[in-house]
Amino acid sequence: MASDKANALIERLNNIAQEIRDDPSLGFQSDVLQRARLIETATSIIDSVKQQLDSFVDQTSTICEITATRLFTKWKVFELIPAEGSIGFQEIAAKLDADVALIGTSLTMTRANSRRTNVW
Repeated sequence: MASDKANALIERLNNIAQEIRDDPSLGFQSDVLQRARLIETATSIIDSVKQQLDSFVDQTSTICEITATRLFTKWKVFELIPAEGSIGFQEIAAKLDADVALIGTSLTMTRANSRRTNVW
């Protein structure tokens, strides 16, 4: 039963992808409905294989990210990250008089390190 649902979802995803390949005007940026169908189908595939613990881990990660982002917004950490060049966890911690491990872990949680590659 579960494999039938997964196969149907995968077929639906393939059909949407084929429609996009067949008609270049249906690009992700220009066709909101097409993108929404693709996101809905991909999310359904992920949801069909997720276990209860996976959802708990996702929710916990989101809570940690929100908490770290709020803290860093209050501390104005994001203003310390240069648009050009780079800055290390140690330098940010020194400017804030904060623990290096706290800054490093929290920056990782906020995904700032992956979005702005100038933090190391």
